[in-house]
Parts: sequence; structure tokens; C-alpha cells
Amino acid sequence: MGLKIWKSATYTLLKMTNLDFDLFQKKYIFPYKGISYIYIPEVGFIVWRFSTGLNAELLHIRVFNHGHNYGKSLVSFMLNEIEASPPYYTVFGFGLSSNQNAKKFYRSCGFNIADGLNFPYKKVDSFVFYAPFDELKAGLNLLPISGIDYRKYLVNS
Repeated sequence: MGLKIWKSATYTLLKMTNLDFDLFQKKYIFPYKGISYIYIPEVGFIVWRFSTGLNAELLHIRVFNHGHNYGKSLVSFMLNEIEASPPYYTVFGFGLSSNQNAKKFYRSCGFNIADGLNFPYKKVDSFVFYAPFDELKAGLNLLPISGIDYRKYLVNS
């Protein structure tokens, strides 16, 4: 019931502003819906979403066995998917300033780090990692994991 009322009110508002409802959805809703992720049981996972300004936000990454470049492989898999849908300008994310291993990892992937931020986490310093998509893609290429086709594990919601 609530969604129906919202849709009706939104449609009425858009008619008043001469913006077609389908165009509104195409431009302001659909590009930002959902989360994409790759979860490979033997390897780890990566989670991302699309943001405004043709940016992609890397939300979570974790590997289950360190020392095999699985983290870089997961980032390269994500970049491969981002390139296909369409290419994005920047990839970014946030981490806790106290997490030195995360900063080292993101730098090794080609991300820039801006540290000592008092956002987005409450009462804890953080850092933002960011890099132009093209630079990341050129630096990592596609790093396969032997015997694993990551596309079997890809979910776009």
C-alpha cells in the first residue's frame, strides 16, 4: 500500500515538473539499485555498489587465505564487471585508520589513501581509498585464480 501511494505521489510530482516517470527511474533510481558481489567459498568475497558521478564504491573485501594474491584477484574481478556495466570513473571506499594492513593492501592495488578523516564512522578516524577506474584496471588487469571461474559466483541484486 505504501509503495503504491509513494509511486502515485512521485508520478504526480514528476508530471508537475515535466519529468517523465520512466526517465526519472532510468536516470535517478536504476543506476544505483542493488549490490553486486562475488563470494568464492575457497577464496573470499568482494562487495560493491554503483554511486553518483559514475563512481563505484567498494564496500567489503575479505580473503580466507592470505598470501596468494586473492585480494588483488577479487579487485580485478570487480573491475572486470564494472567495465562491462558501463565503465566507471572512480572506485572508492572507506576503512578504519587503525587498520594498517588494509591501507597497505589498497595501496598495493593502486589506490590513493586520504587518512585521518572523522567521517563516515562515528567516533573513529577513517581513511578513504580511491583511484580512477582506468588506472586501477591498467595496474591490475585480470588476475585469474587457477581453476576458478569467478562469474559462477557473481551476484547482481
